[in-house]
Amino acid sequence: MFFGNELNKPLADAAKNAVRSTHNFNWTFIALLAFVVYVYASEFKQKNFRGIAAGLALYMVHQQFLKKSSRRDAKPQRTQSPL
Repeated sequence: MFFGNELNKPLADAAKNAVRSTHNFNWTFIALLAFVVYVYASEFKQKNFRGIAAGLALYMVHQQFLKKSSRRDAKPQRTQSPL
């Protein structure tokens, strides 16, 4: 190991194998990403900057919603007082 503790080596190896495994990869992501790039490129070619701004604004609103909902789900655990 280059860094870290030798006790963490099995966990690091398991994480490395999970990341390098292609079993979790969904190829529909590539098709959807290509479609989105095509739509944005065609809107840019037509100089429809309002459409591009609307798409990016919708994406940002969605990301903000996900961020706020993940904060709401991660409520801190309350401990009972010893009294």
